Amino acid sequence: MLKDKLEAIRAMARRLPEDAQALMQRSIDDLRASGILDRVVKVGERAPDFTLPSIDGVPVSLAELTVLQCGAGSSARSASRDPQARRDARRDLTTGTARRARNGQ
Repeated sequence: MLKDKLEAIRAMARRLPEDAQALMQRSIDDLRASGILDRVVKVGERAPDFTLPSIDGVPVSLAELTVLQCGAGSSARSASRDPQARRDARRDLTTGTARRARNGQ
């Protein structure tokens, strides 16, 4: 679970020298003071689209990579490879019937 992994990281950080811990804490405090948390996408908000090159150098956008389970009982399909899946995903996102697939299913 994520909670367990985060606690393991915190435990490891507590074993660092005090000056390193203080530096890390100052960096965290500086980030919080910068207002960065106010700019984080919240649950239920649309993630901003962006495009990066694939391993083959082909531009791929976030919108093309969305894997969804669309509608009751249907299997998840990669919207980047299936035009019908893209249409289904867009329809389900706009009607509120989409849900995230778990473990690639």
